[in-house]
Amino acid sequence: MKEPDFFLVGAPKSGTTSMWQYLRQHPQVYMAPEKECSYYFQEARHKPISRQEYLDLFEDASPGQRVGEASVLYLYGEPAARRIKENHPDADILIMLRNPVKLLHSLHSDLVYRGYEDIEDFGAALGAEEDRKQGRRIPPGAPYPPLLFYTEVVRFSEQVERYFRLFGRDNVHVIIFSDFAQNTLRSYQRFLRFLGVDDSFEPNMQTHNPNTRSRSSGLMYWRYNYPDFLRRIGQLLLPSRLLRMRLLRYLEQFNTVEADRPDMPDELRTRLQKRLEPEFHRLEDVLDRNLNHWYQSD
Repeated sequence: MKEPDFFLVGAPKSGTTSMWQYLRQHPQVYMAPEKECSYYFQEARHKPISRQEYLDLFEDASPGQRVGEASVLYLYGEPAARRIKENHPDADILIMLRNPVKLLHSLHSDLVYRGYEDIEDFGAALGAEEDRKQGRRIPPGAPYPPLLFYTEVVRFSEQVERYFRLFGRDNVHVIIFSDFAQNTLRSYQRFLRFLGVDDSFEPNMQTHNPNTRSRSSGLMYWRYNYPDFLRRIGQLLLPSRLLRMRLLRYLEQFNTVEADRPDMPDELRTRLQKRLEPEFHRLEDVLDRNLNHWYQSD
């Protein structure tokens, strides 16, 4: 059976969906058709996925293709790196990082959309972090409450260092979102060279994963929290996991509309930047790269 030999491990809201889509187009690369399967960090899943279901995601890979999967919580979820290393010791790793201030604003909006977050004001959600670490004010739809510990999510220095330590720097490729946004094709082709595949290929570079809101929060909650008896009925009616995935994707698309994200108040932005500044410095040391643009905005 085919198994992945590289992993796109995060961070969330950092261009990973676009990169996943671009990699799917490359003839020498096979990407699992389910993004965020999180097999190696099932703590974040609503429903468990079996080993066989995981391997089935790669059954259509062709001989000679690089085989990958993308699950953004592999970066944040501490055990994921070790589990990947134990099962795929020679794997290559792709990490995509974004200015944490902008990332958290976008992440909060996405969690509200998915029904994981019930505090719609970003500043108030940040203020609830300490309560939530004590187990209070956790929304019923949140499958993995630590995702609501917003400033913990962007401790990139220790997360990146973990992958460097386990896989070696030569096997970990890091992309900064501002570089990716400024010259997407160049960033993409640099990663293709890292994978050892044809770097002259140019995919259709449509923008993916814009800011969205749900038409019905109840329907979105049901999409991610459907009861076990409906899951069993779905398995009987549609034995193919891929077909069930497509049906759920169509349901989600029907319930989704693009929407502008409210601007972050300047006072909140400044306060959050100051709070995260020590982390910026630590990450600069880990990456050996200047991130001055993060101290203002990217």
